[in-house]
Formats: sequence, C-alpha cells, structure tokens
Amino acid sequence: MKGARRTRLGPRHYGDTFMIDWSRVKELEDDMGAEDLGDVVAIFLDEMEEAIEDMVAQPPNSSEEWASRMHFLKGSAFNLGFEAFGAYCGGGETAARAGDVDGLTVAELRARYDVSKSAFIADFSNNSTAILEVA
Repeated sequence: MKGARRTRLGPRHYGDTFMIDWSRVKELEDDMGAEDLGDVVAIFLDEMEEAIEDMVAQPPNSSEEWASRMHFLKGSAFNLGFEAFGAYCGGGETAARAGDVDGLTVAELRARYDVSKSAFIADFSNNSTAILEVA
C-alpha cells in the first residue's frame, strides 16, 4: 500500500506478510479520533482473547466450525490491521471449507495471535496518537 508505514524488524514480519498494516490503524484513527481508537483497540483485543480462549476450552470439532471461527477471526484481524494473523486465518478458513483441517491447531492459532498482538502493542505508540491501555 502506498504510504503505508510498516515495520520489518524481527517478529514484526511473518514470511512475506507484514504483521501490522499501520495505514489501516491510521485510517481508523482519522475516522474515529484517537480517544475512540484506544477504546476500540482495547475492545478488539478483549474480543480476540475471548474468541481464542473459547477455542482453547472447546476446540472446533468439524471443518464447518473451523471455517466459521476462522472467518470471524480473519474479519476482526483485517479490520484492525493484523495482516499476518488475518492472512493465517483466511488460509485456515479456506482449508477448512475444503475439508482440510489436519494442519489447523488452536495452539498455532494462539501463537500467531500472540506474536501479532505483541508486535501491535510494541509499535502502537509509534504509529498512533491514541492511548492504548492493555492488561
């Protein structure tokens, strides 16, 4: 994306996909303001944690359930600029819709989310004027 501020350091880059699309975060901040963005990010992180913890507690038991959950996570991730995690979830959704869930694990999903979340939190103040309060 032209003008996108992306970081390419260590864990902030996953294969050919940048972890975070900071231009998306900037777009959200421009649309809603810095104060509201901080609140939206906090809600997003809470909802993602809850969705993943639900999967840890009760792993999907069918390809349809995997596809549905991965679709939700993909949409949420892309909405906030979690590019690498969104791409992983999109690939998982596609595989699940094809009936191929052998390569999908909740542990891998959790690990990829944690890496993306860490990259997001580490660079948030460099890419937004919003105040982010996370636990």
